[in-house]
Amino acid sequence: MERFPSGQRGQTVNLLAQPSKVRILLSPLRNGLLRKRETLFFYYGKKVRMGNCFYEKGLNFECQGCNYCCSSEPGYVFLSENDIKRLSEGLSMDRQSFIDTYCRTVDMGAFKMISLLEKENYDCIFLQEGGCKVYPYRPVQCQTYPFWAHVLEDQSSWDEESKSCPGINKGKLYTKKEIEAKLKQRVGNDPVVIL
Repeated sequence: MERFPSGQRGQTVNLLAQPSKVRILLSPLRNGLLRKRETLFFYYGKKVRMGNCFYEKGLNFECQGCNYCCSSEPGYVFLSENDIKRLSEGLSMDRQSFIDTYCRTVDMGAFKMISLLEKENYDCIFLQEGGCKVYPYRPVQCQTYPFWAHVLEDQSSWDEESKSCPGINKGKLYTKKEIEAKLKQRVGNDPVVIL
């Protein structure tokens, strides 16, 4: 039986859940008007409160080029239609040739999803010496790491992720606004589901 991934490529807490939209909760003011209190973001069953969170002052992250997030453990990089289009165009391939060459179908029980292939050693199919072969047009799942809902759930989740990613808490300071833009980018990039 194929095991669920623990590496970056598959850190989805509940793979059967679909992302939901961002919800804005409103609070009444004394004069009867409504104001935005906080925004809730749900992704794969995890909730992140935007507006009332541990990363209010931002978070530091800079890739250190260790490639651990792209290798070493089995994982999934689930692709959206936009990901497939961007990758196939970047590789000068038609959609079906790209899928036949670089993808696999993952059976999730009630449905299937399209994921990038892995090499025998669990490296991503596009990982080569010197880094990612498709870096300029890599999937959104890769573009948004480590700013994923379950990693941003609280300070302890962020700290736990830093044990496997040496770029966390180093380099560029991402503002709260930039972090939340990455979270929203994942919501608008639903993976392809095959019934």
